[in-house]
Amino acid sequence: MKVEFEDEVLDLEGGISVRELLINLDVDSDRYIVLKDRKMADLDCFLDDDSKVLIIKAVVGG
Repeated sequence: MKVEFEDEVLDLEGGISVRELLINLDVDSDRYIVLKDRKMADLDCFLDDDSKVLIIKAVVGG
C-alpha cells in the first residue's frame, strides 16, 4: 500500500488495520486523521496492498 505521511510516500505491505499502521509508525491516533482511498477511515478499517492511505495532522482550536 502507498502511505503518504509528513511529506514522505511509504510503500508498505497491507493486511493490517489503521490502528496497527499508526502503532507501527509511532503515530498518535488522537492527533492524526487517516484517509483510505480518499475516505475517512476509522481505527478498525482494514488496509490491503492496493490501499492508498493519507495520514494528516488534525487541526483543532479556535
